[in-house]
Amino acid sequence: MTEGLGLDRAHVYGHSWEAMLGLQFAARRGSEWTSLVCANGPASVPRFMEEVRELLAGLPGNVLDRTYGRELRGETDDPDYWTAQEE
Repeated sequence: MTEGLGLDRAHVYGHSWEAMLGLQFAARRGSEWTSLVCANGPASVPRFMEEVRELLAGLPGNVLDRTYGRELRGETDDPDYWTAQEE
């Protein structure tokens, strides 16, 4: 990663979703970085996952299959996929 930028060791800043990605990347390859600054990311990944599961469980009807299920099956061109995203 740092070779393309001409850096020996980088300082990495992750905001929001990039903070999540930065945490995941750092857990696997952190020695390439000098530091990782996470802004507006979750304070606790286990708590974040718990809350996401609760939100998904509360979705009405078959919205989860109509969205995530279609993503897994490669059916995102179905017009109902976008309708379900709005729900």
